[in-house]
Amino acid sequence: MAAPKRKLMVPVLPAVGLAAVAAGPVLQGLGSNAAGTVSTAAPQSQLKVSESFTQLANGKPMLLALTVNNTAAAAQTISVTVNVSGPSLAGFLNVNADSTQALLANWSCTPNEVQRPSGAGPFPFTCTATIPANTSNTVMVSTGSNMATASKGTAVTVSAQVTADSPAGSPLPAVVSLTQNVG
Repeated sequence: MAAPKRKLMVPVLPAVGLAAVAAGPVLQGLGSNAAGTVSTAAPQSQLKVSESFTQLANGKPMLLALTVNNTAAAAQTISVTVNVSGPSLAGFLNVNADSTQALLANWSCTPNEVQRPSGAGPFPFTCTATIPANTSNTVMVSTGSNMATASKGTAVTVSAQVTADSPAGSPLPAVVSLTQNVG
């Protein structure tokens, strides 16, 4: 018995299609797109902002650590807007003005404090600070009085946005926001 004959099928690609198929991996390897433009990663901010509640319980003052890390080789002077909101905030709400916490002389915020916050806020604070090169600064967002028993289970949100830095040049860091319920 004779072996059956097999036909060899070879796809035929148009010249443009073949060039695109052959060049695709090369362009991808070079970081280019099909239009032939080179793309680069967006520059990263040399400032990093983070937040962490260190205490949020009824019968105790609210304490939130706001940290700004400057990874630049030069000092950065920044403007930061800090918003605090929540339906049952305790009195004497402040940023870097609670005498029971370590105060940083290089930070200044207005208003100094909101004595009796009413409503849910947000209660904005505008701060300026000069963060030395390759240094982290942590300031406390706090209430000078204890959270009321009625605040248990209610949410408190603190957000921080760097709105300006000098010397400018790097992009500003992303807005950070942290929400936690009063324990």
